[in-house]
Amino acid sequence: MTTRNKTTIKPQMEVIVQFLEENKIIIHGKCHPMQTSQIEEKWRELSEKLNEVPNGARKEIKDWKSFFYQWKSKIKRRAREQRQHISQTGGGGIYMF
Repeated sequence: MTTRNKTTIKPQMEVIVQFLEENKIIIHGKCHPMQTSQIEEKWRELSEKLNEVPNGARKEIKDWKSFFYQWKSKIKRRAREQRQHISQTGGGGIYMF
């Protein structure tokens, strides 16, 4: 019997990216109030796909949403830090942290 990982693994991240490329409405979360059920259905689909990944984390829909928003915030912060570093150094090189 294989054990499940508590942390999100790389194949799950790849599933997230692929799914979001096909369903961009989830990224922005901006929609007509009548479309909220469609967004919730997409989150349910994504959650099922992520929970099916072998040895990956198993989470509820609300936990996957939380993970996604934290991940998105972290990526934006890193991009902002790189832009700031480039402007401070006169445009030279990318700062790797």
